[in-house]
Order: sequence, then C-alpha cells, then structure tokens
Amino acid sequence: MLRWHQIFLIALLFYSFCAFATNRVSSGTGNWASAGTWSPSGVPASGDNITILSGHTVSVNTSKGSCHNITVNGTLGCNDAGILNAGGNLVINNDGVLNGGTGKLNVADTFSVPTGASATIGIVTLNVAGISTLDGKIIFDNTSGTKSFKDVTINSGGEWFATVNEAVTINGNIITHSAFNCNSGTYTVSGNFSATAGTTNFEGSIGGALTVASGAIFNVNSGNCSVKGASTISGTINITTKTGSKSFQDITVNTGGIWNSTVPVAENVTVTGNVITSGKWDCFSGTYTINGNFLVVSGTANFEGT
Repeated sequence: MLRWHQIFLIALLFYSFCAFATNRVSSGTGNWASAGTWSPSGVPASGDNITILSGHTVSVNTSKGSCHNITVNGTLGCNDAGILNAGGNLVINNDGVLNGGTGKLNVADTFSVPTGASATIGIVTLNVAGISTLDGKIIFDNTSGTKSFKDVTINSGGEWFATVNEAVTINGNIITHSAFNCNSGTYTVSGNFSATAGTTNFEGSIGGALTVASGAIFNVNSGNCSVKGASTISGTINITTKTGSKSFQDITVNTGGIWNSTVPVAENVTVTGNVITSGKWDCFSGTYTINGNFLVVSGTANFEGT
C-alpha cells in the first residue's frame, strides 16, 4: 500500500503537469515561436495542446518547437531547419495541410484523419511513432521530405492516395478496408499487408504476409514488388505491368480467389516457395519461375514457366 506522502507526491506531479499545460489556438498566420501567433499568448511548451485554425499558416522556422497534441485545420509548415516534436497525437481535419519545407514533424503517438475530412501532406519530413487511422482521405502531393509511419489502418470510407511517386516507409502493418493508392511510389512495409475490401495499387516491398480478402482487389503497379511472407488470395490480385521484378514466397489462391496477369506481353515472376490454387490462376503469357511445388486443388490454371 502506498503511504500518504507517496500518494500526495503523485497527485502533486499530476497537478503540476495539468497546471502548466495550456490549450492554445492560432490567432492568425505567423511563426510557431512567436507568442502573438497564439491565444492565449505565449510560445507553446511540451505539454500544450495546439490547434491551428482554418485559414491560418503557422511555420516552424530555424528553432525547435514542441507541444503535446496538435490539431491542424489550416496549414502547418516545418521549414528546412525547423523541428517540431509533438509528444501526443496529430489530427488533421478537413482541408488541413502539412507543407512548407523539409523540416521535421515528429509525432510520438497517434495520427488520424476523421470521417469526411480530406487532408494533404506535402513538403515535410514526417515521422509518426504511433498508430495511424484514416477514416477520411489523405493525399500525398510532393516527394520532398521523407514520410514514415508505424501501423496504418484505413477504415471503410477512408482513403490513402498519392499523386506523386514518393518513397514511404511503414514500420509495421497495413490494414485497408477501403482504397489504397501509392501511385508509382515505392513503399517499404516491414510487417503484413492486409486488404479486406476496396482496391489497392501497390509498388514496393512487404516484409511480412500479404492477404487479399474476398471482394478486395490488389493491383501490382509498375516497378518492383516483393512479398517476403506468404500470400493468401481470396479476392483478386492483378499483375498489371511487365516493368520491374515481382517476387513472392508461398502463394495460396483460395476458392473464389483470382491470380491474374493482365499484361499481354511476357512478365517475369519468381515464386520462391509453393503455389496452391483452389480458384483461378492465369499467368497470361508471362514466364513464372516457381522454386517449389505447384498444386491445383480445383478451379483452372493457365501456366507458363518452370
């Protein structure tokens, strides 16, 4: 049992944190480090919760900035030498924008885009250490600055959409229940990729397993694609281009699932493990190299290769 003075100390520490944490709202366009940019007036501290209002642009310039939670309804810019450390969560609401320079925005906890919102990530170096949840739409429109996330979940009605060919790192898993479009950008996913619904357009590497659920579509875009774990296909996977190399480990096509090469010219695909298909397998005129066994349990299989 804690003694009374220990309880008093814990309560005092909690009170001290709350007492010095301030909810600050932007009062106009300005510099993050200018007290007059905020209401109430004052430079944000590490415990403060920050909201940038619609129509306002707040820039982190040469100095380091800090806060706890940050909500972006306007524009947040981290100029080239600027660093902003958010110890809590990042929320980008409708028409919210991260843009302005390749400075760093480090988010220690979660990132979210709410239902109905459309947010834009432009020129910025963004690092999110917690879970990213998209109930709305996020648009990546500039290749300047690196972007890295941990686990990413795209809920029904949400959307991940890249208009540029950008390299993005996912240090965890992706689960998409909706639309995921990386354009021709190269994505590095260290964990699993699970598409439960909607259409995914992907290019890059998946360090874990690939799962395409019934009704979902997974398109392999131009460029390289490698899956180091097992691929389980109950929906549809389309190999849409001969450009780049494609490699997979064990592949299982379940009943109702479709593996489809849509390219009318030779496409080279390497399978380092086994293929088991109970659905439809069509490699068109592509050349497949399978290092293991090929087992047709049911359905149809059109094959060319070794």
